[in-house]
Amino acid sequence: MPWGGAYGTTGPDAGYALKLVKERMIPLADGEDRHNAEEAIAALVGARASHFGRAPTGGDVDIAMLVLGYLPDGIPGDLIDGLAADRVPRIANLGHDAVRERALVASVPTDTLATAFDELQARMLDGQRLVGWAIS
Repeated sequence: MPWGGAYGTTGPDAGYALKLVKERMIPLADGEDRHNAEEAIAALVGARASHFGRAPTGGDVDIAMLVLGYLPDGIPGDLIDGLAADRVPRIANLGHDAVRERALVASVPTDTLATAFDELQARMLDGQRLVGWAIS
């Protein structure tokens, strides 16, 4: 099985990420499609879980949703609005374009994905974006 580089690093039971994401409420922005949001979140969930060499968990979903701006509680409104405005066009039809999905994962530094929820939330409370939006 190819590993690394463009192939990524697959963790066990990465498909479970979609099941976990489908169970969540996702506050969609205007013009945003739930399917695309689920695909974006699941891609980051799988990347985080594989970093730790394990299957996805609910905590991974929390982190992915936070990074993408889907957990707005306590986060400055202008940051959430900016993330949503940038996110909507960038994740449109994401589930049908593996190259763009990999680019989304690459736009979030691995050390960010490996960071604890509370620390990431604190960064966002200070107005920091955690995704580089390297996808188009």
